Amino acid sequence: MYPYIAGHKLGQEAQFANWFLQFSYAITSSSIISGVIVERCTFLAYLVYSVFTTAVTYPVVSHWAWSPEGWLGLLGFKDFAGSGVVHLCGGSCAVVACVLIGPRQGRYPKKADAEFDGHSTPAVAMGGMVLFVGFLAFNCASLLHISQPGDGELVAKVIVNTVLSGSGGVIGGLLASRLGLLGGDKYWSYLHTLNVGLFGMVSVCANCDAVDIWAAWVIALCGGIIYSGIVRLLEKLEVDDPLNAIAVHFGGGLWGLLASSVLREEALQDNEKAGRFLAYNCIGALAIVAWSMAVTAVIFGSLRYAGVLRPSEQDECVGMDLATHHEPAYAFTPADVGLYQHHEDKAEEQEPLASVSGAAALRHKNVEGDLTDPFLAMTGCSI
Repeated sequence: MYPYIAGHKLGQEAQFANWFLQFSYAITSSSIISGVIVERCTFLAYLVYSVFTTAVTYPVVSHWAWSPEGWLGLLGFKDFAGSGVVHLCGGSCAVVACVLIGPRQGRYPKKADAEFDGHSTPAVAMGGMVLFVGFLAFNCASLLHISQPGDGELVAKVIVNTVLSGSGGVIGGLLASRLGLLGGDKYWSYLHTLNVGLFGMVSVCANCDAVDIWAAWVIALCGGIIYSGIVRLLEKLEVDDPLNAIAVHFGGGLWGLLASSVLREEALQDNEKAGRFLAYNCIGALAIVAWSMAVTAVIFGSLRYAGVLRPSEQDECVGMDLATHHEPAYAFTPADVGLYQHHEDKAEEQEPLASVSGAAALRHKNVEGDLTDPFLAMTGCSI
């Protein structure tokens, strides 16, 4: 644990490679939270939770599972590339963060004219491609060495299992959306298919070094059903997760720890071993969830109590890009190309939207001027 906290003895013990690997894992775990609280979290809250998640929550879990002195590792907990240590940890934090910060304005109950779809499916596709490729390095690096006998073959096996898990997840996602498991219309959903593909790659992280290729594919294929169930459950509970990151990381991480425990090559040959592996990973999963949720509850509960967790309704509607940073994220959006205008008989010179006060005031005037503001109508916001 110590090499990952403030660089303790980093240069003395040649921990540079290990530090970078753990750095990558820590920021991955922390970034999961950002997806579930998008559009409704202050910049200060982002800074605070990012620091504490990477400095406290993740290092403790990593120490338990991967340190030679960690109690989970000594117990027999198996997690090769972070289904539990990274994804279940981040997903557990995300659940608490999402509940404490609350849903977006107009989300529950959903206003008839509110629109919550993403703005760019091609951007999602590009991000998905980056993640799919990144998972190959993510999982292979967990071996920690590449020059010992047998390393080359093991790395190749990890790559194949990771690729096949993505494939199985994609097929599971296509079937889930086409069969209507996600609710609503039966159609071929690209967005859900991509998410289930990521679910599959998350789930195989636990034992991608120790399962046969068919097992990696089957574990991921089942992700379509599990992902769909979690998405529908969160909708029913009115937990607003815009990216379905809880289903991908919490669900995928937990499923990977459990399923891969009994589908390891040695577990398939010995039922007693399979039972032990499953028991150890169940204990590990419970410990990770309990610790991650407890720490996150303290962090987000404190931010909420201090009144700095969520922005004002006006700032949330204006957008955090303008309200906090005074820099529009997308110059081509209605807010930034001047689509907000009064009726011709009430025409006024528009104030510069680069100014937060100007943008907020203009939108406010549109509402007062008895004109339906297209942006506010689209988001379900009201100022």
